[in-house]
Amino acid sequence: MEIGAAFCHNGAVAIGSHRREPLEFPPESAGREGPRGLVPLQFRRQPGGRSRRIGILENLTTGSLCERRGSAPFSRPAASGRRKGGVNDERIFMRYLVTGGAGFIGSNLVRRLEADGHDVTVIDDLSSGHFKNLVGFRGDFYPEELSRMDLISVFSGRPAFDAIFHQASITDTTVMDQRFMMERNVEGFRRVIDYALRHTLPVVYASSAGVYGANPSPQTETQTPAPMNVYGFSKAVLDNIAAQAAKGYSRTIVGLRYFNVFGPGEDFKGAAASMIYQLYRQMKAGKAPRIFKWGEQGRDFVYVGDVVEANLRALSSRRSGSFNVGSGSFTTFNTLVDTLRESLKLDVKTEYFDNPYDFYQEHTHADIQAAKEAFGYSPQTTVVEGIREYVRILESRGR
Repeated sequence: MEIGAAFCHNGAVAIGSHRREPLEFPPESAGREGPRGLVPLQFRRQPGGRSRRIGILENLTTGSLCERRGSAPFSRPAASGRRKGGVNDERIFMRYLVTGGAGFIGSNLVRRLEADGHDVTVIDDLSSGHFKNLVGFRGDFYPEELSRMDLISVFSGRPAFDAIFHQASITDTTVMDQRFMMERNVEGFRRVIDYALRHTLPVVYASSAGVYGANPSPQTETQTPAPMNVYGFSKAVLDNIAAQAAKGYSRTIVGLRYFNVFGPGEDFKGAAASMIYQLYRQMKAGKAPRIFKWGEQGRDFVYVGDVVEANLRALSSRRSGSFNVGSGSFTTFNTLVDTLRESLKLDVKTEYFDNPYDFYQEHTHADIQAAKEAFGYSPQTTVVEGIREYVRILESRGR
């Protein structure tokens, strides 16, 4: 039975998980300790391998529970899928399906789920993901294009999953092939929803701040979507499909509108990697960092560890819907360059150039109040802290 994770002052977990350890990235990198918080879900395994949600644990971050019930960490699960609890009885891990699990955000999520003792199955066609993001992975892997899979048939011979994290997507926002983008992003999600509805599973999926287009900052979920490219449009359609599927549905379907995510694991995205990573590579190569004139454009950048935490917390959302996931702050391009320059201890001048794109969001800034209210999302890493930590990890890998 998974019953969440409340973290004590000494770093132990009060209930529902083991002592939190730093995320382990591929051997050439260093990890980071996951954000503090809890996964407030309570399940009990039913005959046939299914689970029943029996309660929600909230507001367990004060440490009082540790003092009341002790702070001994749980052991890792045995091969049977059971682990001995330090509170009362045995705990049973969950079975999760993660699509896009070899990609940037997906691989970070997979590592966190496995670190928490769960069984994870990954689907990824490796078009933008990479096996190196999953070195040490202990689960099953399907190297398939999701939009062409019949998940109901593929997984008919095994127990249903307890929940689905859908991260698979074409993430290159400059792709102009409209049909290709829509087929991959929309039809892939439709396959996930069909499977979830058949087995009555909760779904957490990756939407995008790209749905907002030129809407003014701060972007809020009440704004009418106005995507400026087909990528943003595809994500808006995902939100539409999810909203229809959630009507009268007994479980939650939660979309997370990611703003500009950065951090370990994005190396293999190439041109679609974050602006922070691109600038880092330029500066490490001894080149001037290049940004649009005059660097006062900006984004809501958010560290990947906080995005992983948002996914886990979204399973306990009080309602279905689409929610912003960002840092809740606005950072200019000039500030990014200054922070990288300071972190790398380099004295390089900035090169400014004209913006070549007609469809471009000059400013993004996530209003994250709805996510806070629905599932307790609260980012723990500032952009400056995230950049410094990210540089440390990249430097340790010799990148």
